[in-house]
Amino acid sequence: MEAQTEPSAAPDPSVREAADSIKVDEGTDDEETTTQPIGPAEAPEPTDDPVEDGERGDPEAADPETPSSLFARESLSSTVQPDPTSGGLGSSNEQSDALNPSQTSGHTPNSSAGRVTFSLVEPDQDEEVVQPANAYENSDRFSKQRTVSTDTVGFTQVDERAPNINLRFFRGLGTRNRSQRRRNRERRAQRRSDQEGNSTGSLASANNPPGQEEMVAEVRPMSNINLEALSRSQTGQSRRFVSSLSQSRMFGGSNATNDVLISATLVEEEELEYAVAEEMSCWQKRAKVLIPSLCFCLILLVSLVSWAIVSRSSRSDTEMPSEMPSSAPSQDPRPTLEIVQERGHLLCGVASGNSPEVQFWRELCRSVAAVVVGNPNSIVTTDPITFPGRFDGIRGGAFDLVIDGDTHTIEREALQSLSFSVPYFYDGASYNGNEVYVNCAYDQKRYDECEELKICFVGGTTAVYVQEHWSPEFWIKHNSYDELFESYKKGTCNVIAGDRQAISAQMLTANLTDPYVIGEKTFSNEPLSIVTRNDESEWNDIVNWVVHSLIYGEKVGLRLNQNECDSSTPATVASELNYLNAVNCVGNYWEIFNRTFGADNRTDINGVNLGTEMLYVTPFGNIYDENAEDLPNYVRLSTLHDLMDRELHCGVVVQSGCEDGNEMEPDNICGMSVDFCHTLAASIYDGNPNNLNLTIFQDEARALTALNDGTVDLLSGVKADLKKDFGVNGSGAVTFSMPFFYGNETGEDEVSVYSIAIPENDPILASYVNCIILATVYAAHEGITKDEEEDMPAMTLFGKFYLWALKDAIQANGNYDEIYVRNFGEVDDRGRNALNQKQTPQMLNNPGLARTPNLLP
Repeated sequence: MEAQTEPSAAPDPSVREAADSIKVDEGTDDEETTTQPIGPAEAPEPTDDPVEDGERGDPEAADPETPSSLFARESLSSTVQPDPTSGGLGSSNEQSDALNPSQTSGHTPNSSAGRVTFSLVEPDQDEEVVQPANAYENSDRFSKQRTVSTDTVGFTQVDERAPNINLRFFRGLGTRNRSQRRRNRERRAQRRSDQEGNSTGSLASANNPPGQEEMVAEVRPMSNINLEALSRSQTGQSRRFVSSLSQSRMFGGSNATNDVLISATLVEEEELEYAVAEEMSCWQKRAKVLIPSLCFCLILLVSLVSWAIVSRSSRSDTEMPSEMPSSAPSQDPRPTLEIVQERGHLLCGVASGNSPEVQFWRELCRSVAAVVVGNPNSIVTTDPITFPGRFDGIRGGAFDLVIDGDTHTIEREALQSLSFSVPYFYDGASYNGNEVYVNCAYDQKRYDECEELKICFVGGTTAVYVQEHWSPEFWIKHNSYDELFESYKKGTCNVIAGDRQAISAQMLTANLTDPYVIGEKTFSNEPLSIVTRNDESEWNDIVNWVVHSLIYGEKVGLRLNQNECDSSTPATVASELNYLNAVNCVGNYWEIFNRTFGADNRTDINGVNLGTEMLYVTPFGNIYDENAEDLPNYVRLSTLHDLMDRELHCGVVVQSGCEDGNEMEPDNICGMSVDFCHTLAASIYDGNPNNLNLTIFQDEARALTALNDGTVDLLSGVKADLKKDFGVNGSGAVTFSMPFFYGNETGEDEVSVYSIAIPENDPILASYVNCIILATVYAAHEGITKDEEEDMPAMTLFGKFYLWALKDAIQANGNYDEIYVRNFGEVDDRGRNALNQKQTPQMLNNPGLARTPNLLP
């Protein structure tokens, strides 16, 4: 806002003398008049349409005491200066008539309502007079005010009519300046009070009541201004004042034309402040809306960026997209078995292509369809596209199951919300390719003839072992096996690292021209399994028993028989499904393997076990993350979290071989079951193996009931079979851990498999139990004893609260070998309960499947 102050000027004495004979009294007390007093001596009458401060466009309009007028401000006394060149206001007669109050329309002599005194003053010859141009141009917009002369007392040239102003569109005149205007009014009132005693000699002060000021007005002819239009733009008292002027002969009343030309210069005998109203821009008009909107958008943007940064930083460096996957999208809550049977076909996530392993995976999918739908060809195979994509697809319901060469790891169980079937194929990563460089890789030699060694592998697989154990100059990571083999053919790399069986099968179909070898040694364990969601144990059990039936079919001699393939509507209850229909419609394990890989490519470890060692180290995966939470949300939803506030309730089932009264003695399978209860307690309670409540059950049925009604948290020493898995006897379905003891039955007899039973639908607790059992086998494989527990890895899979769980488990009871010897003594031949270090057959089915006399010849 701009403000200017002009100096005061004393009135010219000649003006006062000339004005003695020109005095006009307006109106009477008892007659209606169209003129009103103008000034602070008497407050203006209130109008019917009050106007907001500053709405009329006058720089002083913010003062509520002053009517908005182009011709009057704060005085009852005015001095009129006629233009000497034009004879004042028209002819001398017109001027005389104009100054005769008795001839002015609407006026009555001897009025006491107010007095206006005019004095004829000759203007200064040096005064600059600015004539308005285009008075009615843009008449619908507010005309900015500008000071015309600095030689006279401050005045403002008005060159067009000024309609009412909406102050919201002009800076400096809004309600935000009311306090400033109030202070200005107070200062002006103080100056008036100080000047009252010093204004002697003034013609106006002699005739006006005390406290009134003098205003000098100069009237000149100007370009056409229609007073009717001007009157329409006024409101309240100022409109009546303009009306009185327009009716008088002085301003073109009845004896004059309507288009009288005037120019008014208002002069106050005080310092004046001038305000310039500037039209606001579009952005300023809408600031109240735009500023909050912009703030909201900024907050939203910051939130999105923060979320993206946190999400990116929480990603794991492994193949998995995140440490804990987001919850599955809304989907059909019914059991998967019911959904598949109603749909009429099975959705299988299987990689595209026609390689031997892909054909093998499709045959497995057909086997599941034969059991749950009754037709092995009722399948729809969909390429999972990427390794992370296949897990998202199974969780989101895009697939009913995934068969894509996935390794079962404890990490995937806990972090990826996945369940794994019994392995359908055992493999291990090996070095394959050029014989010279394969030997270099196994020997880790990197000089002389090995200087050009380059190892290729596919990222997102367990072959990342190469990335962890070799410097970057010796390996190249690829996104797919197709890309990997193209690189090998071009000579970019000379060794391929990956699952031995899968690489061997692909090399047969890759049309390689140079000789190659398949490495004999493996540097990792790869138990490949069918993947399902972990939130529905029944569906995972169904898939698991289909794989058991294929192994069982080979063991007892069942084979493909289309006459026995049952295409009728299958049972709707999981325990009543005909699992051997997989063998009848598709074939047993040996038949499927022979059709796809070829009989010569079957390794010993993928044969049916007939009594040799079977303790196999399932890989942990990546079990440590320094950024892990103390207690992740998925653990809080499990019984594992509840155990933090109380002792472990562990039940032990007394099997045959345990003598009455000696169940607690470490002399057989019963003692081994008790040892695993103590081992679990030590892993949960910071190494304290005695923070548990042991319950011994002579009746297995009662033990299973106690497990499902919450009397015990775990049940150790239970024989796994199909009926208990599905809860056929009415005791409730359970989940079995990986076996901790195998019976030594031979031939066609069903082998006893001892496990720890966990309540159904608690996958996190089941994963934790598997992890502790596996820890004892891993320690035996690595030679870590009870006194060397510090060599066990730290673990954050279940939160940092369980960081030392594996160490505490081994410290409490030792590794698997130590537990076995304590209960069974030193035994030369432990049969199936020894470490499988010679890659002997690993395939073994759980008992419970009905046998059929359709045997191989």
